[in-house]
Amino acid sequence: MVNIIVCIKHVPDTETRIKIKEDKKGIETTGIKYIISPYDEFALEEAIRIKEKHGGTVTAITMGPKRADDILRTALAVGADNAIHILSENGDSINTVMTIGEVIKTLPYDIILTGKEAVDYGMGVFPSGIAEYLGINNINNVTKLDISNRSLVASRQVEGGDEIVEASFPVVISAQKGLNTPRYPALPNIFKAKKREVKILDAKSISVPPFISGGSLVELSLPPPKKGAKMVEGQTPEEIAAKLIKMLKEEAKVL
Repeated sequence: MVNIIVCIKHVPDTETRIKIKEDKKGIETTGIKYIISPYDEFALEEAIRIKEKHGGTVTAITMGPKRADDILRTALAVGADNAIHILSENGDSINTVMTIGEVIKTLPYDIILTGKEAVDYGMGVFPSGIAEYLGINNINNVTKLDISNRSLVASRQVEGGDEIVEASFPVVISAQKGLNTPRYPALPNIFKAKKREVKILDAKSISVPPFISGGSLVELSLPPPKKGAKMVEGQTPEEIAAKLIKMLKEEAKVL
């Protein structure tokens, strides 16, 4: 039996066209479709596979506004046993780690699974942050996971190859693309999930230690539009290469 907690985040659909608010402090949320952050989908799928193979329970947790309830319903539809929604309209990375950490302290767990990063801000600090806050093992960017006898062996991506790491429970695992292929929820399970209980907690009621925030949002802006490609033409490969080198030196200034 393995008790697993999956931390998931609701993010704008990756196909959404983002618009910045006039005050440049956030994005326009009207009409945006929200989904489970793609890397968190790998974490959720792995949690369900572990439960199917070893037994146990899967508890999905998210922290966010009321609309984040939808992703917890999705988690229940694909196989999670329990769902916890920490209601919060804001919260920086440190506050999110500490608040979710305090809730996790009240739960039984052997493994905490999460994506390697959320695709909205892409900071990638949550997995190591929650491990540090709880004082437990942490393995990031995992692409393969084998469990036996209250311990695990993980293969994780590192620059230039893979690294094999062994760890005992409890442990935080962050999922990388390639760990698995997430399943789609069956239609009957989607309808059943709408009637399932989601435990609601108010973030304001959860006591966290005093802390100094690591920073604040100053301004949001869209990336500059991509410039079109420039074709290098010539009669021979040597001529093309010479022109390319000249452009890299004089125009791009990278040589």
